Amino acid sequence: MVETSNSNTKKTTLNFTGIDMNVEKANIFNAKIKSIKEKIADSIQKNINYENGIENKNSPVSELSPSMRILKDSGDYTVITLRCGAYPIFKNTTKRSDYTHLKLLSSLKSMLDEGQFDEEIKTYARKKRTRKTTNSSKK
Repeated sequence: MVETSNSNTKKTTLNFTGIDMNVEKANIFNAKIKSIKEKIADSIQKNINYENGIENKNSPVSELSPSMRILKDSGDYTVITLRCGAYPIFKNTTKRSDYTHLKLLSSLKSMLDEGQFDEEIKTYARKKRTRKTTNSSKK
């Protein structure tokens, strides 16, 4: 960016070099996306550990609060709800007898690794950023 100022007969030119604010915002946003993906992966891993503890009688059952559980059995079906905080990024239902919980969780983990939830995660991050801005501007 070049800014020129004419005061009296003296001409001053300032050349700014440095970080482009749009690039900096994009880097911050990408770091936030990466952090969210890591938290989701951690949540999936905690659910896998929980399911391993239930299936393997030799392993201790890890503690997992009901709000952290991704899978819930309801009658003949298993309800899958993968969330970012309270925001669901993936919801599905499958017949309970078709897949084990470990297979479903492993599938979710590979879907996350392949980037199939990237758009939903970006939407969540944008909503979170907007909500924080809106809330802080009301103070």
